[in-house]
Amino acid sequence: MAGYYQAILDRLAGRTEELCGVPPSRLDWAGPARGRLVQAMGEVIEKQSAPPAAIAQLINIASGLDLADVEPQVRGLTKKPIGAQEPVRGAITNFLAFRALNASPRNENPLPPPTIQSKAKIRKAKSNGVQLSGTAKKQGPTHGKATRA
Repeated sequence: MAGYYQAILDRLAGRTEELCGVPPSRLDWAGPARGRLVQAMGEVIEKQSAPPAAIAQLINIASGLDLADVEPQVRGLTKKPIGAQEPVRGAITNFLAFRALNASPRNENPLPPPTIQSKAKIRKAKSNGVQLSGTAKKQGPTHGKATRA
C-alpha cells in the first residue's frame, strides 16, 4: 500500500520521469488546465477513442468528481451500442444516478422541532385518553386516526 501511496503523491506533484517536464500549472487539478482536462475527458467519452473498460473508468472518475460538464457526452452514449455493453452501461447508470441525486434539493431537516404548543397538545390529548397516531405500539382498524383509549 505504501508504494501506491507514494506513487500517487509523486504523480500529483509531477515527480515522475514522464511528468518532470510538465509545467506546474498543468499538474494543478484546480488550476487553469482543469477545463481543458475535463473537455478532453468528454471528447474521449464522446468519440469512444478508448476500449470500453477505459471509457467506463473515465465515466466513473467523472462521476466521482461530479463533473457535470461531461454529462451530455455520457447521455449520448446511451444511444450508442457501446452504451449497452458492460462495464460502460453500469458506469453510465451510476453517473446519471449520482447526477440526479446531486441535482435534487437537499432538505437537511425535513421536520421542524416540536414547539412548546405541540408538546402541550400531545400531553393534553394523552391525559384525555386519546391515543395519537405514531404513539401507539399497534394500530388497529382506525388506520392512524386518534382514538379513545
